[in-house]
Amino acid sequence: MSAKLNGGIKSLVTSGAQELEDISGQQRRIRGVLAPQTLEDVQKIVRWASQNPGTRLQPISCGNNWGFGSHLPADQNAYILDLSSLNRIRRLALSDGYVELEPGVTQGKLDSALESEKRTHYFNVTGAGTETSILGNALERGIGYFGSRHEDLLDLEVVLTSGEIIHTGYLPNTPFHTGLGPNLTNLFIQSTLGIVTAAKVRLFKRPECMGGLLIKPRDTIAITRLVEVLTELQAEGHIRSVPHLGNRQRAYVTFGPYVPLESRSALSSSLTSWTAVLPISGSIESVRCLSDHFVSRLQKLASCELICSRDQSQGLWIHSLLDLCQGIPSNIALPGVSFAALGQVEKDIPHLEKGSAGLIHVAPSCSPKRKDLDQLLALVGKTQKQYAVSDLPMTINLVNSGMAVVVISIPFQRQNATDKSNAIEFAEALKKGFFDQGFSPYRLGLSDSSLLPAQPAARSALLESLRKVFDPQGILCRSKYERLSGTNLTRNTPEDDSFEHLNGSSAELLCV
Repeated sequence: MSAKLNGGIKSLVTSGAQELEDISGQQRRIRGVLAPQTLEDVQKIVRWASQNPGTRLQPISCGNNWGFGSHLPADQNAYILDLSSLNRIRRLALSDGYVELEPGVTQGKLDSALESEKRTHYFNVTGAGTETSILGNALERGIGYFGSRHEDLLDLEVVLTSGEIIHTGYLPNTPFHTGLGPNLTNLFIQSTLGIVTAAKVRLFKRPECMGGLLIKPRDTIAITRLVEVLTELQAEGHIRSVPHLGNRQRAYVTFGPYVPLESRSALSSSLTSWTAVLPISGSIESVRCLSDHFVSRLQKLASCELICSRDQSQGLWIHSLLDLCQGIPSNIALPGVSFAALGQVEKDIPHLEKGSAGLIHVAPSCSPKRKDLDQLLALVGKTQKQYAVSDLPMTINLVNSGMAVVVISIPFQRQNATDKSNAIEFAEALKKGFFDQGFSPYRLGLSDSSLLPAQPAARSALLESLRKVFDPQGILCRSKYERLSGTNLTRNTPEDDSFEHLNGSSAELLCV
């Protein structure tokens, strides 16, 4: 059944039917791209979809979910609902400690707004760059330098498939209060039960001093031993941020693009097997005390250096790490995507998705206990050996004293069919190995739901009931966190429509 576009909807179509590929080499057929400009446009699109059975929508914020699916829908033959034009900062409530923003507000835009206010406040930044959506990343449970981002969501504005608008928090005078009864905000995290069009997001008052402790473990020390001590410090309440530990290859592909060719060998040899950065903040005196305490606890395991201010002798990478520890987003890691895949930085490409570099992220989680993390890392090494893959960039994020997330980046050349196929096959083997050994993923890629283990029948039935309540007509694409079953494998897929006569543009704007 073909969906009929009325005049109001036609004006919101920016691209017609086509097949798209993301930076991970995944492909999807889409029926078109709809780009609402206002909240009312979103309601209009949802009501139109409800009048055309079989029409499905995939909301995206900015489309920069690199390595996990980017801008592509989970289903074939869906419309992409590109919310990047909803990019207003509706309210910067500094005295109340929050900002109300729309899906198209990026890290860079919010940072600029805070800079204009003399940066009295900061937000929970990630290292993904200035053009990534704050809201989109939080809904995916992204990990910032100061905690899990979904925990910063105070209230969501959601357009339901009926076209109605709800707020998950309903106490406007106390935005940090989730409201009485069940917490509805969590229903819309890593799900597609509604279209999130705005959120109140937590801001933090900037203390007197913000810096980072650079930690370099000694060559004879296993990284899991260092993790063990850091999580002890978290459990004791001394660490209130998220330590990020990167292996040698992670550091090399991040900082190599900024080093002259003749100096890269020296850079590689100067790097330790792992390097950790631990954000520290507070008064000058408290930061010094904390730093001294960390050094005393780590002195047998690692060397430590406290960095709280910039000077001319420091390199760009130190400045960028300091920015992140101070709640200021940085693009330093972006050139490393092509550098890791191609051995050089691609120039004059408007966006990562438009380049020749491919990137797949695999993100298993585990307990930070030594035996568990050792087992996980051993599995990575075993699979690398099996597939003749070496020098993988990896980061260990210590989310809290009970959970570590290991982000494994798999670079490849997208234009090389063999290289792309090998990377996808290797990533699938890693994911299957993690599932088989009980290491649950923290985030999923576009096609990973088929690997999810079967859920208990009662839980599965409850989730299916929620889906029917929130989306009885199946307007929204299934969540990539939803295990495929016989029911949702047979969802009605309409015949492909071509809207190229309406707008001949490509999907280039999807990733902006």
